[in-house]
Amino acid sequence: MKKFLIIMLAAFFCLAFALPAMAKVRVGGMITWDYQYRDISSEAYTVDPATSLRFGVPQGGSTVTDGWNGSTMRMPWGFNRFEAYYSSDDEAIKAKVQFRGGGAGAGTVDGRLYDAWVMWQISPGFRLQIGRIAQTFSSATPPPYQGHALAHVFLIGFGNMHISNRDQIKAHINFSDATRLEIALVDPGTINQEYTSDLPAIAGANVDEESIIPRIDLALNLKLGNWTIEPALTYLNQTYDQVATGSDDDVTSFGASIWLKAGFGNFILQGELNYGENLGTGNYTSALPFDRGPVQNGLMGGPPLPYVDSSGNVRIEDGEMLGFWIAPGFKMGAATIFVYFGYEKSENDLSPSTTTDDLSITQMAYGISVPISITKGFSIRPEFTYYDFDDSAKYPDGTNLSYDRGNAYSLGVQFMLVF
Repeated sequence: MKKFLIIMLAAFFCLAFALPAMAKVRVGGMITWDYQYRDISSEAYTVDPATSLRFGVPQGGSTVTDGWNGSTMRMPWGFNRFEAYYSSDDEAIKAKVQFRGGGAGAGTVDGRLYDAWVMWQISPGFRLQIGRIAQTFSSATPPPYQGHALAHVFLIGFGNMHISNRDQIKAHINFSDATRLEIALVDPGTINQEYTSDLPAIAGANVDEESIIPRIDLALNLKLGNWTIEPALTYLNQTYDQVATGSDDDVTSFGASIWLKAGFGNFILQGELNYGENLGTGNYTSALPFDRGPVQNGLMGGPPLPYVDSSGNVRIEDGEMLGFWIAPGFKMGAATIFVYFGYEKSENDLSPSTTTDDLSITQMAYGISVPISITKGFSIRPEFTYYDFDDSAKYPDGTNLSYDRGNAYSLGVQFMLVF
């Protein structure tokens, strides 16, 4: 791992010093550091003795802990980066490389190649982009920005879909200065081969994911006076081979989102609405595990879930999600005050013949974030966020009990240098 990082950084700086002689190159980066205090309720921190996981407290149960609170200092990998931009003299070819790293302490380096793409302007109104690129669907990033290494950022799992960079090919079609259409064909595979262990295989074989048609993302960016409006759609069909006859062998995901942003003098208004089915998968992860909090990864976003029907075949039931966030802001001198609220409901009724295996979780969050510009490129951001994990959630555990998943809050400050 260390050799890989050394090689990557050496290649990066060689590229940075060599390219200026050939064309336009800009090299930069970001250094970010978080100090955060978090308080997690006893319900959210209680461990289920059967699974050693934190599901919350079931109806009629009791907490066995006092919760958790403490301070952390982290270099969040999602914000610390080196990057280089390249442009040919005629700007027909552009490229970007970005390497991110950080983690949960001096001994942890969570490094990865996050951006790596080339864009070719074929005509004045048409550009083609290939490589590892930010997703087109649900592309906005609201606050909070603090706690990436430990908790939620960008209201992920609280109304906002996960913003992921995926390998893809994307077309940018400009109809005018105010109208742009983006069409992306995204790698359809998932790293963790979801559902391959849940589906029964034919004799002598193993179930394998063999998705052929890429995930399709569409977004229409419209500028109408002070408003920017971006409706978007996504579609993916994941298929599985070597599945025993009678069981499901595919999962179809789709989603729709609309993002709005407007500026009126010192006032900023922004928000996004997301809806879809089966978005709680590795291709559409809408929740990160909240450190020392209740189980969330794989539960938000309306995940598809397997169950055995009356004939003994495995079915994959479609999940559903609805979420939104809003984050208005107001500029006051060197500071901008943002307040934000997010909401997300994730459901799956699994076997239609019973209600004891239903999944239903509603999460909400709200807070305040105040970035303050100290000097060019350097800012500090005090931030407070309160998280409600749901006090009447249901899990597909066959009990039909409601669970109190508790709550948490975080308070801290982020230091950021952009160069």
